[in-house]
Amino acid sequence: MKKLFIVALIALLLVPAAFAQVTAAGAATTAVGAASTVASSDMGPGLESLKSDVNEGYTIVSGDTLKGISAARFGDYRYWPVVYMTNKESIANPERIEPATALRIYRLPFNAASPSDISKLLIVETYLQTYARYVELGADWVGARRWVLLEATHFSPELFSKFASRIEDSDEAWYKAR
Repeated sequence: MKKLFIVALIALLLVPAAFAQVTAAGAATTAVGAASTVASSDMGPGLESLKSDVNEGYTIVSGDTLKGISAARFGDYRYWPVVYMTNKESIANPERIEPATALRIYRLPFNAASPSDISKLLIVETYLQTYARYVELGADWVGARRWVLLEATHFSPELFSKFASRIEDSDEAWYKAR
């Protein structure tokens, strides 16, 4: 199982290259739209490992948030994109979860208190795919998608340089101007 997890994470590192497009200037860029298509059709390489061990079912009640559910289940609100990505077929918008929606809460395949560097790559991928979903949701969600990026820097301080090809230019400019 551990070998499968490591192989999946290595494949995860290759995802940006798979979506690379060469511009007229010859620079490689990644289309957020292409990544979003993959994110919406499946969980992508490595992310399926998040669904390997069901912990419990959970039914959303009024007042719940993904951050609150994550804090209660994993001891840290910052794993909320994991909850979202493993339940995205039931959640159209991570900011608008509906009471009575049934979720599956999976055991994290890493130590939540101190994830390894490899595990952090998996966590960052959940943030990037969640960010891509906010991009799909449109201009009303610019603030939310930027907050997702800021939260992701906890796991990857070099997020904006390492994954620049997956981040909208306007969001990168906003980050640099802060």
